[in-house]
Amino acid sequence: MFKIDNLVLMDFENHSFTYNFSEGINYFIGSNNTGKTEFYKFIDFMFGSGMNIKNYDWYNGCLQKATMKLTVNGKSYWITRTEHPEENYFKVDGDVETESISLAEYKEKLNEIFAYDEVSLRRLREFVEENMSYRAFTMFNFLGEKGQGLTRDFLDKCRDIKYSVKLAPILNYIFNDNIERIAEIKQKIEELKKKIRELEIKNDSFNFAQKQINSNLLKVNSNTVFNGHNGEEIQKELSQIMRMDTEKPKRLRRSVSELEVIYSNLSEQIKIYDNTIKTYQQNEKENQNRRLMLSNLQTLLESEPSMDYLIQPLADLITGLEGSIAFGKYIISDETIKELKKQREQVALEIKKQNSKFMCYSLEEKSKAIALIQAYLQEGNKDVSSELNECKRELRQLKNELQELQNSDNSRKIEQYSKLVTELYESGKNDSEIIKTDFGRDGFRIAYLKRGNILQPVEESTDKDRKNDNLYLGSMARHTLIQLSGYLAFLNILIKGNKCPIIPILVIDHLSKPFSDDNKKAVGKILEKFYENIPKSDLQIFMFDDKKPELLGIMADHCEPLKTDNKTGFNPFYFGN
Repeated sequence: MFKIDNLVLMDFENHSFTYNFSEGINYFIGSNNTGKTEFYKFIDFMFGSGMNIKNYDWYNGCLQKATMKLTVNGKSYWITRTEHPEENYFKVDGDVETESISLAEYKEKLNEIFAYDEVSLRRLREFVEENMSYRAFTMFNFLGEKGQGLTRDFLDKCRDIKYSVKLAPILNYIFNDNIERIAEIKQKIEELKKKIRELEIKNDSFNFAQKQINSNLLKVNSNTVFNGHNGEEIQKELSQIMRMDTEKPKRLRRSVSELEVIYSNLSEQIKIYDNTIKTYQQNEKENQNRRLMLSNLQTLLESEPSMDYLIQPLADLITGLEGSIAFGKYIISDETIKELKKQREQVALEIKKQNSKFMCYSLEEKSKAIALIQAYLQEGNKDVSSELNECKRELRQLKNELQELQNSDNSRKIEQYSKLVTELYESGKNDSEIIKTDFGRDGFRIAYLKRGNILQPVEESTDKDRKNDNLYLGSMARHTLIQLSGYLAFLNILIKGNKCPIIPILVIDHLSKPFSDDNKKAVGKILEKFYENIPKSDLQIFMFDDKKPELLGIMADHCEPLKTDNKTGFNPFYFGN
């Protein structure tokens, strides 16, 4: 249950004026320059928009503050904004009004009202990977005059970049059926990341200890190499050395010069592989650009089937190019490179061993070396590289699964949305020749395309040999009726889904402009159809227009002129030239 009960405006002499509202449709009539659009924007201002009213003639010097009363699920709230953006107030039923709070604090309190399900809010935040508040969802609440008639990217507010960048993740969330699994995977990913960080610290510590141990083993003329698993063996050898019971070193099989040649060959092979990797990475980058172009071409082909003869050869060419260079990834192996580098390190160590035979260390130096080796061994350093690599592999798998789940649309939900838009639009066919003509077509419906947020009229042929036709032509009135149906269908889904922080209102500015007399009343029929599925107590509509509601076929629950004998327009304290 939701209702904006009233809006109280106050001037600097503490005079007040109250707008009272009803459930359902609140309709305000006014000619030009009576503040229809200002009232439209002021509702958004009360819900936390960043508009500075001191910059507008309608308010500067004549409006001190405004208070809106809300009733949400039987609980009352009073929200107050002033001429100063950072001076706001908030009051809950039965409580005292807060001291002055900032705009950020004001919006936080409003978010608590509209995000009543903390679990859903957390899942939304985890899904979109940002703190998405009710403000982002106001893109579904406002249909302005300048944004009317859009069927592609049809939400008016998304003409603003700060809203358009949030649309894609919100749509992914709305039409995704894997929210719980996504939350589970993200939790596992965070746990794995923590474990990987711990293992990386251990691995770095081990690598350092290994170098120190092996370096000091050379000083005591040991041929043993510490690998992380032979600590006991090294301890026994050290005991023998300390007892002066060492065996004479075995004759080395290969000379230093031979080892240096092997080292040089290994380095050359590693260099070749590194260059190959760089080449493949460049090819893969080019492939990604080709895939993007291919995706765009396919999207264009879906919307413009007639362009098939131009687009398909390009698509075939791109696919062929990608296939021709795809072999690169098969000749690249991280394990091969790791093995080569490991062999090179072993050869380098062997060279050090050889050279160490020609170096003499004092008894004191050897004693220090033994002490250091024992100290590092006692620290319990272990080779965790295998466990670390396994965790990284698991992390990659989870990230791939996450990406697939996040980008997987529930086709059933999209189809339900398309059906709802179609039903709302069809409800006006007895009052609109435009709609009547559309539904006279074979298999006419409105198809929703999530990519691009498009409401696409489609004529679906029952003839198997004939393709479905996308219908692009149409009047501004036709597109506006489709757009209105799209807004209402989204609000239906969001309110019933109860998993998004949505303000249950729809605010519309000057909807009548594109309509002729034989189409106007379809607006009222669409709104009437909408309220068959959503009670008026769950969604409030505010309309501002210069035409009477009856002309649009609207039975308003509250109707009021903006201009009266006592005021010139929306703001009763403003007297323009």
